Amino acid sequence: MHPAVFERPLVILALLALIVGCGALREGPSPGSKAGNLRQGIYDTPMDSVVVLDEDLARWTGKDWSSKSEIAVQTHGSRRTAAKTLETVVEIRNRTDDSISVELRTTHYDAQKLPLGDPSSWKAVDLPPQGTASYKEMSQTTTADHYLVEVRRARHR
Repeated sequence: MHPAVFERPLVILALLALIVGCGALREGPSPGSKAGNLRQGIYDTPMDSVVVLDEDLARWTGKDWSSKSEIAVQTHGSRRTAAKTLETVVEIRNRTDDSISVELRTTHYDAQKLPLGDPSSWKAVDLPPQGTASYKEMSQTTTADHYLVEVRRARHR
C-alpha cells in the first residue's frame, strides 16, 4: 500500500484530538495570569486580569499552573457603582496549611486601555490556612473600563 493511505487518517485523528483538547473545560479556580506577552519588544498588558508577581506564590510550569502554587485566584471581576466608578473585586484562596499575607494593588484603564493614573497603594490581605479573602478597589474616575490587579507576597509589616 502507498504511504499516503495511512497519512490521511493520522492527520484527521490529530486534528480531532486537537479540537477535543481545546474544548475541554477546566475545573476549579485559576491561580492568576502570567505577566504580559512580549510582542515586537512591547509587553501586552493583560486587561481585566490578576497577575501574581512572586513566582513562589503561583508556579508556572511552562504550560499550566503547578499544583504546588500557594495561592489561587478564585474569582475576579468589576462592576459599576452607584457613583459610576468601577469597583474591582478579587477573591484569593490560600492553598496551604499556613497563614499567608499577600498585598494587592490595582491599575485602572480607560476604554482605549490607557492607564488612568498611578496604581493604587499596596493593600495587605491575610489569608487563613486553606481559606479565602476578598480584596476590593474603586477607580478614582468614572472613565475606568478595565483593570489589572497585581499580587505579591506581603513585605515586612
